[in-house]
Amino acid sequence: MVHLGPEGRGPTRDVLRVVQAALPADARVVVGCQSGGRSLQAAALLAQAGYVDLVDQRAGFGGARDNSGRVVEPGWAAAGLPVESGAPAGRAYGDLLAKAK
Repeated sequence: MVHLGPEGRGPTRDVLRVVQAALPADARVVVGCQSGGRSLQAAALLAQAGYVDLVDQRAGFGGARDNSGRVVEPGWAAAGLPVESGAPAGRAYGDLLAKAK
C-alpha cells in the first residue's frame, strides 16, 4: 500500500506520477483515503493510465458517513485490516514524490 497524499487534500496532479514511479501498471493497487471520495478520483486516474488491477476502498479509512456525520459503512480501520502509522522511510508521500521528479 502507498499513502497517496497529505490528509485533507484531493488527488493532486502528482498522484499519477508518484504511483507510476512506485508501482508497475500490472501491480495490484488498493486506493484509499479517509472517507472514499478522493480515492475514487485517484482510482479513475490510475485506470485511465492503464492500471487494471485496482481496488477502491470506497468507504475509506474511517468509513462512509451520511450528512449527519454518522458512519453508514465501516471503513478500513473498523474492518481490522492492516494499519501502519507514521511516515515509513521510502514509502511516505514526500519520499515517493521526490523519487518521481
